Amino acid sequence: MSSVPAGSTDTWMVELCDGAQDIVAASWSHCRVACLCNANEVQWSKVRDDLGLGQWFSHQFVSHEIGLVKPDPEIHLHVERELEASQRQISFFDDSVPNVEGAKRAGWNAYYVRGTGELRARLSELKYLRPPWPAAPDPGAVEQEFRRRLGVA
Repeated sequence: MSSVPAGSTDTWMVELCDGAQDIVAASWSHCRVACLCNANEVQWSKVRDDLGLGQWFSHQFVSHEIGLVKPDPEIHLHVERELEASQRQISFFDDSVPNVEGAKRAGWNAYYVRGTGELRARLSELKYLRPPWPAAPDPGAVEQEFRRRLGVA
């Protein structure tokens, strides 16, 4: 089992990528959207509480909570069990080549993407993106609230 270092959050995500909310909202109506994140407790509290991302996912698999990190093969088995999904039912998108390679070795549909532009293109190509369902929050309002909480104009 791998462990998650307590480490610094200096180089870790501190704000949302442009368009991320739109992408998640456009997927809600027709598939489960889960988060598999190599975060420690400090990093995840920033993402969950300060950015409000916890509410966006049907399942959250966070390294410090499950004691596993990507690309450890055990993390893929854990996610499959929790989602009650087979390997081929899971599509995985990441900006880390080792994480994508690990997911492919686990039998997942895994894709390397750099930024939300590439993610949106890949999701569209795979027919995963559709217009958001009516109950999805307004992405602009959500982004505005995230920026307000972060003190960013």
